[in-house]
This record gives sequence, C-alpha cells and structure tokens, in this order.
Amino acid sequence: MENVSNKVKVWMLANKNLLIILFAALFILTAEIWQYRVARKNAINNVEHITSQELASINQTICDKLSVWEMAVDCISWGIEDNTKEPDSIQRFLIQLMKSSPDIQSCSVCFEPYFYPQKGRLYEPVALKDKDGNIIISQIAGPNHDYTEIAFYKNTMACDSDYWSEPYTNGADHTMIVSYSLTLHDKKKKAFGALTADISLDWLSNIANQAYTPLPSSFVTIISNEGNVVACPKERRDDLFRWFGNNKDKDLLEIGHLRAKLSAKKTGRYNFTTPDGKKNLIFFEEIKAKPNWIIAKIGSEEEIYHKLYKDMQRRLLITFASILLLALIIWYSIRNITRLKIATEEKARIDSDLRAAANIQQGMLPKHFPPFPDRDDIDVFGLLLPAKEIGGDLYDFYVRDEKLFFCIGDVSGKGMPASLMMAVTRSMFRIISAHENNPQRIVEQMNNLVNEMNEFSLFVTTFVGVLDLPTGLLRYCNAGHDAPLLINKNVKKMDVLANLPIGVMPGILYMGQEITIESETMMFLYTDGLVEARNSRREMFREHRMIETAKRSLETGNIQPDIFTKEMTNAVKEFTGDEPQFDDLTTLAIRYTKPVHAKLLNRKITLKNDIQQLPRLKTFIDNLVQELQLKKTMAMKLNLAMEEAVVNIMEYAYLPNTEGDIDVIAEADNIQLTFIIVDHGVAFDPTASNEVDTTLTLEERPIGGLGIHLVRQYMDSINYERINHKNILTLIKRL
Repeated sequence: MENVSNKVKVWMLANKNLLIILFAALFILTAEIWQYRVARKNAINNVEHITSQELASINQTICDKLSVWEMAVDCISWGIEDNTKEPDSIQRFLIQLMKSSPDIQSCSVCFEPYFYPQKGRLYEPVALKDKDGNIIISQIAGPNHDYTEIAFYKNTMACDSDYWSEPYTNGADHTMIVSYSLTLHDKKKKAFGALTADISLDWLSNIANQAYTPLPSSFVTIISNEGNVVACPKERRDDLFRWFGNNKDKDLLEIGHLRAKLSAKKTGRYNFTTPDGKKNLIFFEEIKAKPNWIIAKIGSEEEIYHKLYKDMQRRLLITFASILLLALIIWYSIRNITRLKIATEEKARIDSDLRAAANIQQGMLPKHFPPFPDRDDIDVFGLLLPAKEIGGDLYDFYVRDEKLFFCIGDVSGKGMPASLMMAVTRSMFRIISAHENNPQRIVEQMNNLVNEMNEFSLFVTTFVGVLDLPTGLLRYCNAGHDAPLLINKNVKKMDVLANLPIGVMPGILYMGQEITIESETMMFLYTDGLVEARNSRREMFREHRMIETAKRSLETGNIQPDIFTKEMTNAVKEFTGDEPQFDDLTTLAIRYTKPVHAKLLNRKITLKNDIQQLPRLKTFIDNLVQELQLKKTMAMKLNLAMEEAVVNIMEYAYLPNTEGDIDVIAEADNIQLTFIIVDHGVAFDPTASNEVDTTLTLEERPIGGLGIHLVRQYMDSINYERINHKNILTLIKRL
C-alpha cells in the first residue's frame, strides 16, 4: 500500500508540474507572436530607412552632376549671346563646351530661320567627337534636316528657358543620351536660337549598377517621366518590363501608379505582386533636378522577412524543445531521487580513487631532499604542484656511473589519460637511461615506444639531460620543451634546439647538444604552468618575470635549489593572487658544486696498446698504494679493476694490429683516489658492456673476460665520456 501511495503522489506531482508547463508554454507562444509582429515592423522600417538614405544619396549625386552641365551650357550661352555678330566664332564656344566634360557627346546651336541671311534659312553648327576623340565642327541644317520641326527645338523655344529632353538611344553606339537645351536671347531679351548639349548617361548606369543593395535580389533603376528606362542593371531590365511594361508601347514602362504615389510625397513605398506570384517592394523618390526622373529600388519582400521567418521558426522550435526538455527533466527528477543519491555516493568513491591516484603519482617522483646527502658535487630539488587531483607533468633524476640523469616533461591534455601517459613516460626514462648514456638516443627510444601505445594521441614535451659530474660536461636533448635557465654569474636561457615533442610521430631523428658548465652553476627547468600562470586580469607570468625573479635571487645569493624554487613559486603565487591554478606547475633545480680538494699526488703513465705493458701498470699502481699507505687488500682490488679496464680498452678501442697509446692519470686527495684512462681509439663505452658469466673458471675466462663487472665491484664509481675524439674512462675509489 505504501508503494501505491508513493506512486500516486509522484503521479499527482508530475501532472501538477506538467500543467504549469502548459500554461507557461501558452504564455511564451503569445509573447513570441507579439515579438514577431514587432520585429516584422522594425525590419521593414529599417530597410526603408536604409534605402531612403541610399536613394537620397544617389539623388544628390545625380542633381550635382546635372547642375554641372546646366552651368557649363549656361556659361557658354553668355559667350554666344555676346558674339552674335560673328557667326564663325560660334564654333570656338562649341569646342569649349565639348572640352568642359567628357560626357558631352555633341553640342549645337540652332538659330531662328534667316538669323544669318548669309548662311541661308537654317544654320545649325554642330560640334561632335569622331572615333579617335577629335572634335569636329560641321553645319548639318538643310532640307533633309529641318530642326524647326523637331520636338526639342520647339519645346525649348516654347518654354523660352532651359529644357531636358526624354532620354533616347544613340543609333551609332546604342548609348543612352539625354539632351539639355537652353534658349539664347539677344540684348533686347528676344529669343534667337537654342544651345543644345547631348549628354551620355553611362555614368548614370554605373550609379545604378554600383548602388548599395542590402537585399541580394534588389536593384536600382531610374525612370523618366514618360516611362523610359534611363538606367537599370542589364540583367534586370527584362524583369522590369515584364512587371511594369506598357501594353501600348513596348519600350515604355507604365508609371502612372508611381506618379500617383508621388503626388502627395516626393518619396514613397509601393507593394506589388509579380506575375509569378512573388511579393515585392518598390522604394522610390523623385529626382530633385529639372528632368524630374524617378529613382527607385526594387526588392523582394520574402528576402526582407526571410531571416525573420527563420529566426521565428528556430525560436519556436527551441522554445517547444526547451519546454519538452523541462517537462522530461521534471518527470525524471521526481523518479530519480534515489539515482541521484547513488550518483553522489559514486562521485565520492571516484574522488577517493582520484586522491589515491594522485598519491600514487606523487609517490613515483623523487621526494626525499636533499636526494644525495653523501655527495658534495650535486644538489637537486624538484617540485610538482598539480592543478587538479592528478596531472600530466613529470620530473625525475638519479645518479649512475658518476652521471646525473634527469628529465622534465609536460603531457598534453588533462585528466586520467594525461596522468597515465606521465607515469609511462617517467618509467620509460628510467628503463632506457639505465643502459643508455646518450640523451639523444634516450629521447628517440622514448618517442618510438610512446607512439606504439599512444591511443589517446597525446604528446609529451620533454627535456632530457645527462651531466657528467667529474667534468661538468652536460649533454642534453630537448623535445619541444621550454628552454631551462642557467644561473651562475648571471641569468640566461640555455641554447636549445626545439625538436618535436615525443609522441607526435615515430622514427623521428632528434638533435642532441652539449655544453660544459662550471662549478656553482644551477640549472632551472620548468613546465609552461609557471610562465603561463594568469592573474585576475588574464595576464601571464611569462619568461621576463621568471628571469627577473631569478636575478633577484642571484643578487641575494639564494641559489640553493630548494630556496630558489620556493622564491620562484612565491613570486608566481603573488602574481596570480586568488586566481585558481590553471595548469600543473613543475620545476627542477640542479646545482653543480664540484668541490676542489688539495691534491696529495698526481701521477701519470703512458702505456702502449700491448698486453705486455700490464706489468708496468701493476708497478705504477703498487707505487701509488705504497705512497698513499693503503692496505694490501686495497692494492689487489685496484690492480684487478685497472687491469680489466685497460685490457678492455686494448681489445676494443684499438683495431687489431693497430698501435696506440693509453694514458693513465692518477690523482688523489684526502677524499678519494681517481684514475683517468685516456685513449685515442674508436668510440668504445666499456660501461655499456654486457655482464659477464661469473660461473666460468679462471682458465675458461679470456683476457678481460670479467670486463666491467670487476671494475664495478672494486671501484666506487665508474664514468665514461667521449670528448674531442678521445675515450675518457674515470674510476673513483673512496679512501
């Protein structure tokens, strides 16, 4: 019964919420319809406003152009009126008028009959341009051309003022022409003729073609009083005649309805439907100049409201979808309270797992500092501050064969995939560097292995270095990581080649580099979480602030790795303030502090590449042992180790039947005895030799058979370097 009651309550609560949603939907729908009507009105008003401004601008341009020609003709008319006694001087004024504007195709003066008796009844001097642009003067009046019977002359003389003709097509080149005529008067104000200029309207067509049209299909046209198309884009001319063609005359448009609209206003808007049923709008106004043409812009009503229709449909669809989604959310929220509780518990479990993963991840990195308390030539401090529970940054370091192997890296991406890639990358570094001293080859092998298992397409920017502690020689290979800082007497960035990050593609050949660093030099490696830390103004910490902080630490003498790292991270925290950490911040500070001890002895012996030289080596070592007053057991170990090392060099550094020298240098202080074995043979790293089978008898073991095994057993450290085409093997025994 309790379950049934709960189901009824759930059903009633759900229906109550659905009823509220229904009323909300009706209210929203009403508001959307009202908003659509307002937007529709605003849309047409905006288009009308923009179009009105454009038409007014075109109108003013046309008026200015026509005024220029009227002024030009008017100025020439004064000269003609003042020189009527010299009929031959008329040509000079016509030429001057032709030169005043390139749009004037021809001009002429039509005199009243017998105004110049010597010229006959009719006299009409004409200036026009030939095909080469030269101005030609001729007299064209005669029996076959009686201008007194032509409309433009009659109209001009009748109005006794100026007169603009209807546009017409020039038969020669089919250009649109309009004639402007002005009545000429003598000093008694009596009309004696008309000055006419024939003007090309190509410029007007350019205005129509280039006019701004906010709608894709809209266009501008200019129509004369009688319905002639003065200007119109060629591709729309057929549409214009199809919509407004005059049934009586196929060359004219029916513009009576437009004129009726313009009777009250000088501008307006007219709706019409095309024969194929499409609704269009005409925005038009009368040109202010005397021709009184009409300029109109025609556009599709569908284009004006198209975006509005689409927006309305999209809004309604989103509204109904949102209401439906809200209803589903309410319904499922009521049913899934228990599921929410389970999800909360699951989240708590995941958070616990993430904290455990973070602890495991941190546990993989070196965390005991100082890491080498028994060494006085190196000090290291590393720090990883993850932005979240788990991160993708890494660092690692360890000492093998008197070399410090170290790396720092930053995995692209976030979350669990990046953390897994971080763990894999760190493990690869440890495994590969355990038997490989060249950082270039370490990076290449890491890259190939990462590409074999890179299902998430991640990459890792990495810097791998190998520091030879006896010599200070630093070999390194950079794979797309930020350049570390070198801090000694000053602060500078290391010169690094970029190379590609590991994981981008397999088979990449990386370029390695090397430098020699002095004692008391510190290297500071970091990930981009340091330089890209942001404050509340979204400014980055960047390299220049990091370098400034390093310089301040250098000035105060705080270049111990742990103190330096603390000052750097404090500077970042002070810069970012309360802003949450965006990316993992990882640093690795390495200070090289090779000590200088007083030498107790310094001896050298040069051996030939011949096994018969071994007794000389034994005598050399016995003398050292005696001079240093070492125990006999120590002498035995030194002899065995040195013999194996030198024999290995004789066997592998020099080719058969090749002579060469082997220099053995012995140095001792109150801390250790150091043997430096130098040869000029081929590159040969004895520390990379395979371990020997120690179960063989002495008779079965070949010369040098125990190889590096005895050397490692009897010496405290062993180190190999190839410098200046020399093999340099350094063996150290603590005293």
